[in-house]
Amino acid sequence: IECGWEPEIRLAVESLYPPALLSQALQRFAPDSRGSRLQVHHSVLTGTEEFITQGRADVAITSMIPKGFMGKVLTSIDILPVVHHSHPLASRSEAISGDELAKELQLVIRDTALQPKETIGWLKAENRWTFSHFSDALTVLRAGLGFIWAPAHWVTAELARGDLQQLAIQDGGKRSALLHLVIPDPDRLGPGSRLLADCLLANHPDSESVPVTAHSQPSPQ
Repeated sequence: IECGWEPEIRLAVESLYPPALLSQALQRFAPDSRGSRLQVHHSVLTGTEEFITQGRADVAITSMIPKGFMGKVLTSIDILPVVHHSHPLASRSEAISGDELAKELQLVIRDTALQPKETIGWLKAENRWTFSHFSDALTVLRAGLGFIWAPAHWVTAELARGDLQQLAIQDGGKRSALLHLVIPDPDRLGPGSRLLADCLLANHPDSESVPVTAHSQPSPQ
């Protein structure tokens, strides 16, 4: 490790962020990382917020910016309600109401905060199975069980093949979440962390700084 270069860099990544984009950024970062140990923490909802407010991340990608912090908009992620093609809802010809959907089994992703502050997202279904990762929840979904609000990039190929089907919902069949790059402590940002942030921003050349005085719009998961 060169003098002044961080021996360890901590990156918190909201689970909604496309893995392919993260991989591209890390490929840019690797040649000049100078031996820094990179800790990548995948987090969900207020779990990402905790990494920022508690100073446990040098760089963060989040759908929720805590009050008093600033972020750069990276991208908007579409979030779709989907079921397996064998699920009874897949054969419906008319749009389903929110009340009807609330009676179905919902697969949700666990908020990773040590102390979640609030219930966020579409969680109207009383019958819910909670998972730590989208990949686990989607495995269950592919068995024909339940429905899930999933990031479009996780399900696009299967929707195109007909393996999964997007639900038509009367009060809206698609949601979106803005993901931001946040530097929790800009004054103490080291050169390696700055390089990592630049590599992430390179995926999104049109990103803009956004001052936030309250929580940004949370994402449904």
